Amino acid sequence: LSKPGDYRVRVYLMRNAARRNESSRYTITIGATGGGSAGGGSGGSVPIEDLKGMDAVKAIDAMTSRGFAGVDTITSGSTLYHIYYLASTHQCVQMTTADNRVVDIRDIETHPKCR
Repeated sequence: LSKPGDYRVRVYLMRNAARRNESSRYTITIGATGGGSAGGGSGGSVPIEDLKGMDAVKAIDAMTSRGFAGVDTITSGSTLYHIYYLASTHQCVQMTTADNRVVDIRDIETHPKCR
């Protein structure tokens, strides 16, 4: 989940079936996995999506100011893959930069150096 808080799941029957007094059996299973939202150290994820499209140097500074530690950098041609870890939320983030811009940023959940 992108933000902590309450979420609502609505289960409904299509209107035409309800008019015919039909019913339907269903099973719903809800769970959460991944980078440390519920039960993580601070109780939620630190937002990162706003960095996409940003100047790479400013984005690196923003990651540091948000508490992330750079743990790895991988280079492929002119593309850089920066790996950041935030222990309090267990977020393991890959920021991809090219032409001095952030072209992608996402929580990859695991990396050997994210610990």
